[in-house]
Amino acid sequence: MQVKATALETAAEEDETGTAAAGERRRELAAERAGGDERVAKRRRLAELDQEAASLKTEVEKHKHNDPEVLKLIRSRVATAKGAADRWTDNLWSLRDHLVKRMGEDKKKIDELLETGGEFDYVE
Repeated sequence: MQVKATALETAAEEDETGTAAAGERRRELAAERAGGDERVAKRRRLAELDQEAASLKTEVEKHKHNDPEVLKLIRSRVATAKGAADRWTDNLWSLRDHLVKRMGEDKKKIDELLETGGEFDYVE
């Protein structure tokens, strides 16, 4: 029992010594960190760089529509839309021709019915 008590007292003393050393090291580091003009200058520079990075991100967002990948995607979608418009135009012309030739309807009446007008043509 005496041996256990001595071991515990020794461990407690070692803990107190370690705690005191850690506290002293913390005070040294805090003094080193807080008092340096160089640190203050670096933090100020960091804030400036963060602000500059934010403004550059905003500028990039403004010009995002000029990104080559975005332009490539837009061109692809335009080609798809043009193809679809051409198919619709083909279908309307075929329907018009069928109604005029096979059914004997008047062209003007069919144009009015289809709401195509006289200037209906393919997309350029």
